[in-house]
Amino acid sequence: RVQAEKAIETAEAALRINPADTGLRTFIGGCLIDLGRNDEAATLFRNLIARNEQVAEAVIDLSQIHKFKAADPEIALVDQ
Repeated sequence: RVQAEKAIETAEAALRINPADTGLRTFIGGCLIDLGRNDEAATLFRNLIARNEQVAEAVIDLSQIHKFKAADPEIALVDQ
């Protein structure tokens, strides 16, 4: 728990230097899941998907905490 929180702090500091790093954002989302902060993680992953960044990875990560249905808009984006 402490390690995940520290990892988030470090990654957020790195994002202040390089805000375009989508890999850091997906890493933070994974840490949020580890901490049980699923709503925050889902929001982060959906924002990445909406901005068409790291779509496949974000959908895979989001699938850890959300059961997708065929009609979900995120699924259509994976095929693009």
